[in-house]
Amino acid sequence: MRVVLGPETCFLRESEVLPEEREHVAGELAAAEREEALAFLKSPRLMELLREDFAAVGCVGEETAMLIGYLGALSRKLSEPLAALFCARSGAGKSNLQERITDFVPSEDLIKYTRITGQALFYKDENALAYKVLAIDEEEGASEAAYALRNLQSGGYLSVSSTRTDPQTGKQRAEDYRVNGPCAIFLTTAHPEALDDPVFQGANRHHRLVRLAQPAEDLHRQREVRRGGHS
Repeated sequence: MRVVLGPETCFLRESEVLPEEREHVAGELAAAEREEALAFLKSPRLMELLREDFAAVGCVGEETAMLIGYLGALSRKLSEPLAALFCARSGAGKSNLQERITDFVPSEDLIKYTRITGQALFYKDENALAYKVLAIDEEEGASEAAYALRNLQSGGYLSVSSTRTDPQTGKQRAEDYRVNGPCAIFLTTAHPEALDDPVFQGANRHHRLVRLAQPAEDLHRQREVRRGGHS
């Protein structure tokens, strides 16, 4: 399996959250919760602890991909969030991997779709996408919205001007709409050539490729976890 990421991966620090982004950050933590969170973040075993959490939700043998995807999800709070394309053959578990990663995203910061039509994103509420994770099950489900996704990723917002009939005068009048970003975009695909898809064209210079192998022992561990979950 491989994961393709957008602009430079980085850790999110409070100082990196822009003032205009702060209204999209969840409410203040209680003192005890804040202490617990800081202790977790400052732990010298942070990466190991994250991998343990990934294994606990059934993602064994995919800890590196989970970690990269998790950092991509965290980047939603930055001014230039990442975009991730999870690429693997059919039945390899890429959709399950994306599902497990998004399980770690608070519901108020997550928007998930199976399919998006061409104009749907242009008419979302003004801040419906801002600093959130937009996860789409399959690349094919995003094909109609490729233009919108490309512009959302590269420009950080969408805008459209459309006409409607004024009910009082009967005349046509223009109405402008703007949907603010940015947001982290997640897609899955079984086709390596998806990097040539319009969704990613124009932003490919920012993407990094991470190649991951699945040893036989990892596949065996995955089967054991799935058996345990259904027993």
